[in-house]
Amino acid sequence: MNILAGLNEGNVHCFKKLEKLVSTIKARLDQLASIMEAKKSSIIEAENLCEKLDYYQQYLEHLKPYSADLPDDLADHFQETNTQAANEVSPPPQSWTRTLATPAVARSNLKTETQISDEEDNECCIPHVSVEEVNSLHKYMRGRLTADSINSLVNVINSALMKKYTILKQKKSTLKNNEKDLHLNWKIMERNANISAGQFFFTAEDLMTLEGYKLDKNAYNIIVILRHTKRLKEQRFKSILLYVLM
Repeated sequence: MNILAGLNEGNVHCFKKLEKLVSTIKARLDQLASIMEAKKSSIIEAENLCEKLDYYQQYLEHLKPYSADLPDDLADHFQETNTQAANEVSPPPQSWTRTLATPAVARSNLKTETQISDEEDNECCIPHVSVEEVNSLHKYMRGRLTADSINSLVNVINSALMKKYTILKQKKSTLKNNEKDLHLNWKIMERNANISAGQFFFTAEDLMTLEGYKLDKNAYNIIVILRHTKRLKEQRFKSILLYVLM
């Protein structure tokens, strides 16, 4: 049925103008919707970029302690290294094997399910990371790390924490001389860093002292993941970086 039937020429002209105006508005709205969708994609990309920048900033903070070990003549150092490498076959980079490997110390800390359950019930231990949590991480953050390789370091940390707080709970008179020194240092650090009652912390030096494990690049990547998954937070005391359990 023609809705314009019976209308005079002036009214027909007005309706056609209105129809054209509505079509123009609809086209503009479709254009605006496309622009909004593009802006939304840009915002998501910007958020991902900010998250990446935050990750790399945290990573650079972890590398600062190693900057003192870099040679002053860094350019000459690399030139000399490249000259030597040209005359020999280089071994595969350590990261090819170490990234997926269980840390040497952690192999001795592989535990049964019962032991892991007991550890996770202990308030001074870090809960293990699940496969689902690892899969939910951004690819740039997890790299080639798996839940097993992350939890192998968690085992090392938990073992050090249990030893540390076993020492702290004992009376000084029952401790060996080296344990007394550790006990005193931890108490001083705990007090001066404002670690509240019920909070547990460790340092890179604790892992080296108690477990003989030195944090390397791969381990720092795992610590960033443990921070992201709300297992740890960082707290600085003078030049020492404390890892506090959450």
